[in-house]
Amino acid sequence: MCWRFHHPAAIPPLKSEKPSPERLTDRPETPRLIICDYRLRDNETGSTVIERLRNEYNTSIPGMLITGDTAPDRIKEAQASGYLLLHKPVSNAVLRAAIVRLMDSSG
Repeated sequence: MCWRFHHPAAIPPLKSEKPSPERLTDRPETPRLIICDYRLRDNETGSTVIERLRNEYNTSIPGMLITGDTAPDRIKEAQASGYLLLHKPVSNAVLRAAIVRLMDSSG
């Protein structure tokens, strides 16, 4: 599942098999943060979705990956993306702190 966070109102999670950039870019404002599950359907990863959206918006939108995967090779793949990686279950406090940190660092 992939979310797009937008202040002051959050956008509901996308439940389609492959979130299309067109569906997201219908909105005129650029997302300020993308939070995405690492493992998606059809062997797609959250990092590829974040990159696709960054390309579609033509800007470096901060991204965060969340995973419940414990396989060392998957964790290395996720870490290699360069996006902040959180491990499920993620507490509200940890998620909130990560959002604030990414939002503050993006200027």
